[in-house]
Amino acid sequence: MNNSALRDKAFELISRINKTTYSTSAAQLKSLQAEVFEFVRVPRNTQSITVLELRILKQFLRRRPPQQPISAAQQLARQLEAQANRGPNRPHRPAHPRPGPADKRDAQSKPLTPEPRQQTKARPPAPNGVRTVDSPSNAPSPKQFEPTDPDYSNRRSNSIPTPNQLAKLAKLAKKPRTEPRPPTTSDRPESNRQTDLTSQIQESDHGNYRTILRFTPKEAGKLRQIISNWLDEKSIPLPFGTTQAHQDTANKLFAETIKTERITARFDELRIVENTEGYFSTRIILATSPTDCYLEVDIVSPDGIFAQPPRFIRGIANFGSVDGAPNGWHAGPVEIDVEELSSLVDYVNSPKRSLPVFVIGTTFDPTLQRTINDAKRQWAKFLPGNAVLAVLTPAATRMAADAFGNALAPSPWAIRTYVPGLDKDAPFEGRRHRILGQARLLEDNPTHTASRLGRISKRERALATAPEQLRQAHKALAEARNRILVKGEFYLDRIRSESQRIKAVAPVTSTEAVQVLNDEEIQNASLLKQLIDANMLTDDLTIKLAEAYEARQSTDVEARLNELTERLAVTTNERDSKAEDNRVLYSLIDELEDDLEKLSQQNSLLAVAARTSNTGTSDEEAYSEVTALNDLLDEIDSFNNLVDAFPDFEEFGISLTCNPKEVAQLDDIDTNGRAIAQTLRALRTLIDYLRAKRDEQFEGSMHSYLTNAPNGYFKVSQKMHASRESESTMTQYGHLRQLPVPQSISQNGYAEMQAHFKLEKIGIKSPRLHYFDASAISQRVVVGYIGPHLQTDGTN
Repeated sequence: MNNSALRDKAFELISRINKTTYSTSAAQLKSLQAEVFEFVRVPRNTQSITVLELRILKQFLRRRPPQQPISAAQQLARQLEAQANRGPNRPHRPAHPRPGPADKRDAQSKPLTPEPRQQTKARPPAPNGVRTVDSPSNAPSPKQFEPTDPDYSNRRSNSIPTPNQLAKLAKLAKKPRTEPRPPTTSDRPESNRQTDLTSQIQESDHGNYRTILRFTPKEAGKLRQIISNWLDEKSIPLPFGTTQAHQDTANKLFAETIKTERITARFDELRIVENTEGYFSTRIILATSPTDCYLEVDIVSPDGIFAQPPRFIRGIANFGSVDGAPNGWHAGPVEIDVEELSSLVDYVNSPKRSLPVFVIGTTFDPTLQRTINDAKRQWAKFLPGNAVLAVLTPAATRMAADAFGNALAPSPWAIRTYVPGLDKDAPFEGRRHRILGQARLLEDNPTHTASRLGRISKRERALATAPEQLRQAHKALAEARNRILVKGEFYLDRIRSESQRIKAVAPVTSTEAVQVLNDEEIQNASLLKQLIDANMLTDDLTIKLAEAYEARQSTDVEARLNELTERLAVTTNERDSKAEDNRVLYSLIDELEDDLEKLSQQNSLLAVAARTSNTGTSDEEAYSEVTALNDLLDEIDSFNNLVDAFPDFEEFGISLTCNPKEVAQLDDIDTNGRAIAQTLRALRTLIDYLRAKRDEQFEGSMHSYLTNAPNGYFKVSQKMHASRESESTMTQYGHLRQLPVPQSISQNGYAEMQAHFKLEKIGIKSPRLHYFDASAISQRVVVGYIGPHLQTDGTN
């Protein structure tokens, strides 16, 4: 079959999957799973469909047959039977070691709402070796946090909604949550809990906006006029392209313009400082030469205020080029049809591209089309000059899968981020180019999505280097400013005011002029007129001559300033060069880590095969477990996807009791994908740690495992792990490490989790994964927290 027929076959299978319900018999479900398995086992079939379609098919293969609900009488009978089976001295153990539908049905009897947990002190270890902590008398048990719906587990792990179903679910998601959930760090009283993650994200680049646009030299005059008109709108009486200064009467605004020339190049600068709810500073530089024309705009806003591009940027971006993209692409959302798709592919694949590209795929869905059209303008609010927001037509979306490949193709009704340095042949490349899913787009406020895209674009812009002509402009303008500092005032303003003062105090008549000037001075004045080709020495011409005389370089102070300026330019160039080197090194580290992970996966499979060969037994279960784990982790490329996969980790012995909202919001700060990659490596390490103990290949703690892991079992660097917190941290902030665990591990539902993995360095927000090792009790590990660094002395 050709590619079109294979896509139609995949669409047919997905349609049949969507029609299955929880009343579908196990035989019908097994028959359909057999058809799906026959389809996905052929490599050519999987290469001809999109990543989203392949993910849906793989998820359906893991779907389990539905379990029939039981009546209240049957449920009571089960509880009485379990109670009768326990002897008087036999400790209580739950009927199901792992949470399942039966546990969730038992929770229906007490659907209580959890109360916030207060700060308490830890008590001595329990006799069974589990370190637990006291909690208030009204602290709910884990059963009280279980969903009251008996089919909740099946729906969460097995359902595969279509795009239309996701749109309907997004509307329902806005309703208040009715299901109880486990307590997390956000459930504590206001004095003891962390503030919302969104309010914590105050990275240094949020208040900065910077862009560089390229034009033809003949458009320089038009640009000066546009900026001058913008100044008029702001009631600033300064023409852009002169050397003047202005300060308003209320001392709320100061502006200055500087013009300087160097051989054949001209450099103009505008600086504005405004005091409105904090200090806003704006700097605009126009560098013009016979061959190029660059405009740089740099805006800094106060803390907590997201810097926005000025009003004139959208207008000039329509006829200027940014980052080598076609004219107008950086002005706002651009619709890409089949004819323009090749231009988009060339720009995305360009090795010279230094800014991100956000691509939205579409299908023939009028409802979603209207939703996207209404929101795309708001999403691009902070992007002009810094990123492209491209909306593909349905036909272009279908063709994009062939142009980018299945792993990197844009998904329908989702935003795919293409960061610079796209390499389609690199392993795990899809993790670098993240996807913001349809459900998240429909659920989140458009302003929140706009801020997220703006942060990504600003961070990539900060890594981009300025062209050489702009670096020369910075140097020349700094020298011009040095001259202004040496003179003490702006030349033209001072000379004009001094000229008016002299005329007002001592006006010179023609008779006095003849008496003051001797014959030689009169001849020199006539010679000066001829040299400068002037018919008459007017006031303006005299002032310009005085300005040129004042601007001469003659003092030692000015020479020293120019020397410092030269050293600053050299240091800036060295810094930019080292920043580029760091970027290359980080890219190499990512590639090496991906290669290491791939080799570790292969080593795990080879180790299983070697053990079966030595013992002469079949270890098909262990082999399938390793393969299933590889498939699960390969499908997760964001923290949002990790939240959706929480139930899938239960079968590997990992219980994730952390707050899903805190985990999903890590996507806001993990723009390069390194944190989610490190999180998956930490989870793989925990899973293989349990597997090594279960296979009787290792005994000991996690620290010992990371020091000397057996062959065929994955581990991360020992530097990435910390077994405990400092004594001062536990004294002041130990209550933040009291995190929820299943009642089978701790009767009060909490345990102290000092051990953690360091996921990535992102300032004081550097994410952490805290866990509790219950392998000695129930062959499980509980992950109680994945989120920004919990409070310590260093993060306070």
